[in-house]
Amino acid sequence: MDGYKLIFDTYLALVAVGIATVMLSGIILAVFGKRRRNLRMTIAGTVVAALPFLIFWWSSLSAEWSYADRKHEIAQLKRHALPADYPRTAIVLGGETTGALKAYMVLGYVEEIRSAQSRYNGLFILGSATVPIRPISPECRATAASYLQNILSDNPAYSTRYIELSPCLREVGTRDIDVGLPDDALMIRRDLEALNREQGRKAWSNGIVEISVRRKGQETLLDYAEKPLIEKFYSPITPLPESLETGPPPDPNRMIIRMFGLPKPGIEPNS
Repeated sequence: MDGYKLIFDTYLALVAVGIATVMLSGIILAVFGKRRRNLRMTIAGTVVAALPFLIFWWSSLSAEWSYADRKHEIAQLKRHALPADYPRTAIVLGGETTGALKAYMVLGYVEEIRSAQSRYNGLFILGSATVPIRPISPECRATAASYLQNILSDNPAYSTRYIELSPCLREVGTRDIDVGLPDDALMIRRDLEALNREQGRKAWSNGIVEISVRRKGQETLLDYAEKPLIEKFYSPITPLPESLETGPPPDPNRMIIRMFGLPKPGIEPNS
C-alpha cells in the first residue's frame, strides 16, 4: 500500500512541477512581452499562466451545474402514492433488508420479504423468504412499533441496536438460482439496481434508494432518492478528478416509513 502511495505522490509531484513550469513560462512570456510592448505576446503569456486556474474554475462551475441539473431531474420524477391493494411481498434488490421493512412486516403491512441479486443473464437470485412468526404476539407488535419510533428519533444511530426483531421473524424456503422476479411485489431497489439511476445522467451518484410497486411485471415509482456526486478537478496544480460528497445518502428506513405511514398508537395494525 505504501508503494502505491509513493508512486501516486510522485506522479502528483511531477504533474505539479510540469504545470508550475508552464505557468512560470507564461509569466516570463507576459513580462517579456510587456517590456517589449508586444500586446499579443503579453496576452498569450497571461493566458498560458492562468490556464490551469481557468480550467479548474470551469471544472468547478460545470460540476455545480451538473449537480443542480441532477437534483432537478430527481425532483421531477413522477412519484405515486402507495395503492391500497399493494402486493404483500417485498423484494429488496441490490442491498440488505432494512429494519423498518421488517418492522412493518411484524405489524402486518407485509407478508414476506425476500432479498435478491440480479445476474448477467437478466434473471435473479432470490434469497429465502423472511416471514413473521405467527400468531404475532402483542410483544412483537410493540417491539416493531418501538423500532419505527426510534428510527424517527433524533438519535442518528436510531438506538435500534437495542431493539431485537429477530425473535419475531423466521426464514422459510431455500435459495433459488436464476429465476425471474415475481409479477407482483413491492420493490426496494438499491444503487446499481435502481431503474431511474441513469435517466438524464449528468452527475454520478451514491446510495440510491428506489421504491416501486410491481404489477404484472411493470413497475410504478413510489419514491426515489440519491446522493449525487460532483466530479471536478482536485486543484489547479494537480488536475486529477475527484468526487465531492454532497450530503448524506438517502435513508431507506425513513423512506419506507414515509411510504407506509407511522402506525398510530392504540390502533390495531393491518393484518
